[in-house]
Amino acid sequence: MVECLVHGQKGRAWVAILLPIAALSLILYQLFIHGYGIFDIYYLIQTGELTIGRQLALASALTLWILIFYPPAIFVLKNKECILESYNGNISLSETKICNLKDIKSVESKNGILKKGVIISTDSSRHYINTLFASEKNDEIIAALFKLKSEEGSRSK
Repeated sequence: MVECLVHGQKGRAWVAILLPIAALSLILYQLFIHGYGIFDIYYLIQTGELTIGRQLALASALTLWILIFYPPAIFVLKNKECILESYNGNISLSETKICNLKDIKSVESKNGILKKGVIISTDSSRHYINTLFASEKNDEIIAALFKLKSEEGSRSK
Protein backbone atom coordinates (compact mmCIF):
# COMPACT_ATOMS: atom_id res chain seq x y z
CA MET A 1 0.00 0.00 0.00
CA VAL A 2 1.28 3.46 -0.94
CA GLU A 3 1.19 5.95 1.91
CA CYS A 4 1.88 9.62 1.30
CA LEU A 5 4.11 11.13 3.99
CA VAL A 6 4.57 14.64 2.55
CA HIS A 7 1.97 16.45 0.45
CA GLY A 8 3.07 19.36 -1.75
CA GLN A 9 1.23 22.67 -1.72
CA LYS A 10 0.98 23.69 -5.36
CA GLY A 11 -0.83 26.95 -4.58
CA ARG A 12 2.04 28.26 -2.48
CA ALA A 13 4.51 27.11 -5.12
CA TRP A 14 2.66 29.09 -7.82
CA VAL A 15 2.69 32.19 -5.63
CA ALA A 16 6.45 31.83 -5.10
CA ILE A 17 7.03 31.61 -8.84
CA LEU A 18 4.63 34.38 -9.89
CA LEU A 19 5.48 36.96 -7.20
CA PRO A 20 8.78 38.19 -8.74
CA ILE A 21 7.14 38.34 -12.17
CA ALA A 22 4.31 40.43 -10.74
CA ALA A 23 6.78 42.75 -8.98
CA LEU A 24 8.75 43.34 -12.18
CA SER A 25 5.52 43.90 -14.11
CA LEU A 26 4.45 46.51 -11.57
CA ILE A 27 7.81 48.29 -11.88
CA LEU A 28 7.54 48.33 -15.69
CA TYR A 29 3.96 49.57 -15.43
CA GLN A 30 5.10 52.47 -13.24
CA LEU A 31 7.82 53.34 -15.76
CA PHE A 32 5.36 53.28 -18.66
CA ILE A 33 2.69 55.44 -16.98
CA HIS A 34 5.33 58.09 -16.26
CA GLY A 35 6.36 58.15 -19.92
CA TYR A 36 9.55 56.10 -19.70
CA GLY A 37 10.48 52.94 -21.53
CA ILE A 38 12.32 49.85 -20.34
CA PHE A 39 15.65 51.17 -21.67
CA ASP A 40 15.31 54.52 -19.86
CA ILE A 41 16.49 53.02 -16.55
CA TYR A 42 20.11 54.00 -17.33
CA TYR A 43 18.96 57.58 -18.01
CA LEU A 44 16.99 57.66 -14.75
CA ILE A 45 20.05 56.51 -12.79
CA GLN A 46 22.23 59.15 -14.48
CA THR A 47 19.80 61.96 -13.65
CA GLY A 48 19.46 60.79 -10.05
CA GLU A 49 15.73 60.04 -10.24
CA LEU A 50 16.51 56.39 -9.64
CA THR A 51 19.39 55.62 -7.29
CA ILE A 52 21.83 52.80 -7.88
CA GLY A 53 21.22 51.64 -4.30
CA ARG A 54 17.55 50.98 -5.06
CA GLN A 55 18.48 49.06 -8.17
CA LEU A 56 21.01 46.92 -6.29
CA ALA A 57 18.52 46.24 -3.49
CA LEU A 58 15.87 45.19 -6.01
CA ALA A 59 18.27 43.01 -7.98
CA SER A 60 19.60 41.39 -4.78
CA ALA A 61 16.12 40.69 -3.43
CA LEU A 62 14.90 39.18 -6.71
CA THR A 63 18.02 37.05 -7.11
CA LEU A 64 17.80 35.76 -3.54
CA TRP A 65 14.08 35.02 -3.94
CA ILE A 66 14.67 33.05 -7.14
CA LEU A 67 17.60 31.08 -5.69
CA ILE A 68 15.73 30.14 -2.50
CA PHE A 69 12.17 29.55 -3.69
CA TYR A 70 12.29 28.55 -7.37
CA PRO A 71 13.99 25.11 -7.12
CA PRO A 72 11.60 23.67 -4.48
CA ALA A 73 8.59 25.35 -6.12
CA ILE A 74 9.40 23.87 -9.52
CA PHE A 75 9.97 20.47 -7.87
CA VAL A 76 6.52 20.59 -6.23
CA LEU A 77 4.81 21.73 -9.44
CA LYS A 78 6.57 19.08 -11.55
CA ASN A 79 5.58 16.18 -9.31
CA LYS A 80 2.32 14.67 -8.21
CA GLU A 81 0.55 15.68 -5.01
CA CYS A 82 2.79 13.42 -2.93
CA ILE A 83 6.43 14.45 -2.54
CA LEU A 84 7.57 11.70 -0.15
CA GLU A 85 5.83 8.34 -0.03
CA SER A 86 6.19 4.90 1.48
CA TYR A 87 5.56 1.71 -0.46
CA ASN A 88 6.25 -1.84 0.77
CA GLY A 89 8.83 -0.67 3.30
CA ASN A 90 10.62 1.66 0.87
CA ILE A 91 10.75 5.44 1.05
CA SER A 92 10.67 7.26 -2.28
CA LEU A 93 11.00 10.91 -3.21
CA SER A 94 8.71 11.56 -6.19
CA GLU A 95 8.96 7.96 -7.44
CA THR A 96 12.75 7.73 -6.95
CA LYS A 97 13.67 5.21 -4.25
CA ILE A 98 15.69 6.74 -1.43
CA CYS A 99 16.01 3.86 1.03
CA ASN A 100 14.34 1.04 2.87
CA LEU A 101 12.63 1.84 6.18
CA LYS A 102 14.87 -0.66 7.96
CA ASP A 103 17.99 1.20 6.77
CA ILE A 104 17.06 4.54 8.35
CA LYS A 105 19.50 5.38 11.15
CA SER A 106 18.42 8.94 11.92
CA VAL A 107 16.05 11.65 10.78
CA GLU A 108 16.68 15.28 11.61
CA SER A 109 14.91 18.55 10.96
CA LYS A 110 16.67 21.56 9.43
CA ASN A 111 14.86 24.87 9.93
CA GLY A 112 16.75 28.00 9.02
CA ILE A 113 16.31 31.33 7.33
CA LEU A 114 17.14 29.96 3.90
CA LYS A 115 16.25 26.27 4.25
CA LYS A 116 13.51 24.09 5.67
CA GLY A 117 13.82 20.36 5.31
CA VAL A 118 14.25 16.88 6.69
CA ILE A 119 17.47 14.85 6.43
CA ILE A 120 17.14 11.05 6.32
CA SER A 121 20.41 9.29 7.13
CA THR A 122 21.31 5.67 6.44
CA ASP A 123 24.64 3.86 6.82
CA SER A 124 25.69 4.72 3.28
CA SER A 125 23.97 8.04 2.47
CA ARG A 126 22.12 11.16 3.56
CA HIS A 127 19.03 12.45 1.75
CA TYR A 128 17.75 16.01 2.09
CA ILE A 129 14.02 16.50 1.50
CA ASN A 130 13.06 20.14 1.04
CA THR A 131 9.81 20.76 2.92
CA LEU A 132 9.41 24.45 2.11
CA PHE A 133 6.18 23.80 0.19
CA ALA A 134 4.98 20.81 2.23
CA SER A 135 1.62 20.67 3.96
CA GLU A 136 3.08 18.85 6.95
CA LYS A 137 5.50 20.29 9.48
CA ASN A 138 8.94 18.70 9.86
CA ASP A 139 8.03 17.22 13.25
CA GLU A 140 4.95 15.54 11.75
CA ILE A 141 7.05 14.07 8.92
CA ILE A 142 9.63 12.70 11.37
CA ALA A 143 6.89 11.21 13.57
CA ALA A 144 5.26 9.57 10.53
CA LEU A 145 8.60 8.07 9.43
CA PHE A 146 9.30 6.59 12.86
CA LYS A 147 5.73 5.29 13.13
CA LEU A 148 6.14 3.55 9.77
CA LYS A 149 9.51 2.18 10.81
CA SER A 150 8.09 0.74 14.05
CA GLU A 151 5.11 -0.77 12.16
CA GLU A 152 7.49 -2.31 9.62
CA GLY A 153 9.61 -3.74 12.44
CA SER A 154 6.57 -5.29 14.17
CA ARG A 155 5.38 -6.81 10.84
CA SER A 156 8.72 -8.47 10.16
CA LYS A 157 8.84 -10.20 13.57
